[in-house]
Amino acid sequence: MRSDFSAGRLLLLAFVLGVGFCEGADAGAPPAPSGGGGANTYYVDFKNGVDSNDGRSQTTPWRHCPGDASAAFVSKTTILGAGDTVRFKGGVHYESTIHLNFNGAPGAPITYDGNSLADWGKGKAVIDGENINDDARRYGFQTDTSVSHVVIRNFELTRLGGVPNLQDYVTNKQQLPYSVGYGVYLRDATQVEIRDCYFHELGIWTNGPPASFRTGLGGFGIYAFGVDGLTVSNCEFTRMEKGIRISPGQYGKNKSARKVVISDCNFHHYMRWLIELSSSANNTTLDDITVSHCQFHDFTEYDRVNWKGGGSNPHTDGIILGVSNYRNRTYGVIRLHSNFFYQNATKGGGTAMIFLTGMGGNVQIYNNVFVNSLHGDGAIYVQDGPYEGVDTPINFEIYNNTFYDATYAIMLRTVTKGCDVDKGDIKILNNLFYKATPDAAFSVMIYDTKSSPKVMDYNCYFTPRADQFVMLRALPSGKGYATLAQARSDWGWEPHGILADPKFVDISSGIGMNSNLNDLHLMAGSPCMNAGTNLSHLFTVDKDNQPRSPSQGWDIGAYNVK
Repeated sequence: MRSDFSAGRLLLLAFVLGVGFCEGADAGAPPAPSGGGGANTYYVDFKNGVDSNDGRSQTTPWRHCPGDASAAFVSKTTILGAGDTVRFKGGVHYESTIHLNFNGAPGAPITYDGNSLADWGKGKAVIDGENINDDARRYGFQTDTSVSHVVIRNFELTRLGGVPNLQDYVTNKQQLPYSVGYGVYLRDATQVEIRDCYFHELGIWTNGPPASFRTGLGGFGIYAFGVDGLTVSNCEFTRMEKGIRISPGQYGKNKSARKVVISDCNFHHYMRWLIELSSSANNTTLDDITVSHCQFHDFTEYDRVNWKGGGSNPHTDGIILGVSNYRNRTYGVIRLHSNFFYQNATKGGGTAMIFLTGMGGNVQIYNNVFVNSLHGDGAIYVQDGPYEGVDTPINFEIYNNTFYDATYAIMLRTVTKGCDVDKGDIKILNNLFYKATPDAAFSVMIYDTKSSPKVMDYNCYFTPRADQFVMLRALPSGKGYATLAQARSDWGWEPHGILADPKFVDISSGIGMNSNLNDLHLMAGSPCMNAGTNLSHLFTVDKDNQPRSPSQGWDIGAYNVK
């Protein structure tokens, strides 16, 4: 009796003092949930952490993050509140999905940090799906309902979706399952920021056996439905089907995507569509979306000349807008500016660097540089307007871009009845079109009689073609080829346009394997200096963020004269 009583007292004392007898007993008993008290910092180490730790120091980290379905003990019961930060150990592979179940507040977001201070572990924390084709492992970060005021920064996200042992499917002649993977999956998201992350090898991304476009590739860096405030900055995307897809409508309550900023990101290699801005249902809205200061380059692997997978190849695009056949789509302002598009290759294909298909609204494309695009339909391709009288009509402004290549710079085309491009308003001003080879395609291609721009002026053309043709326009009587002088006299275009060598700083690398090394700034004395019209009502700086004149004529192209 005495010994039993003593044991009971010891158990009671252990409970009172918080000494545990299970996992992580040395860390103490679970505290009460934080309940959003604010400004707490928690630590996660998937390799060495224990969920019954208090999670409040690098020496007592959790194994799982709050919101992970696999979390237990303290990690499971902790409620993240406004201002809280969860820090993940650098270099450690986190092998589970983090559900974004908690909301921050204005000025006090919940932050998921993958070792941005570089003081715990080495490099970025890694969210690793290990190519396990299972719903519990195909997402890095995921919203189940809605989320607001969240920051995700400094993570590497990889091997989400896909299958392990890919070569086994070749050896055994098996068809691949559709094995989609998502780095960050959002719906009904408000004020979410994703920065300094590296997304790679998501879904099936190879361009050879056993990959098949019929089965699907299915890797997405960021997949967002309805959003009201999304910032993606300084991130890298490679080896997946799509880098960022923003497509409101199909899921969630919010049928719009607004206040989206994608900046200073790098998209490259083994990708189909680098950014997609589209609708996934009727009655949707895309508005106030900006893509700026990004690089889009070297993504020819899925083009027909390089595709070795099953079936026909995927068609590739840099930024694709519109896409769907839904109705009652409202398009506001979309800004695509100060980006660098290039291919360091000699063979390619695909559709366009910027492809607007069935798209409407005020799309502003300015201060971009396009080098060696290699796409069959041009650097910028407009195919069809939106449904007339149903969706927001076209109001496209293509201003102050620099094109250095041998393919079409701009192509306008109507394919679908009732979606005539020329029912909208397209203005093409202050662009610099430089053709690098004597057999180059025309700078501007008007494919049919229903696709002419409303205004085309103040552009500079240079072509080494013997015929000096710079445009091709479909006419009722047939195709019309035109020099700059003929376009001016016959069609009334380009009353202020010029035909001249713009005097780039350095184009010794030409088009091909080192296209990006060309320096397309303008030298002093360039005929493009002050030869453009002033557009300071729309924007006030060049691609380098250098101020443009508030009152004088602007320099043509993406850059001011040095």
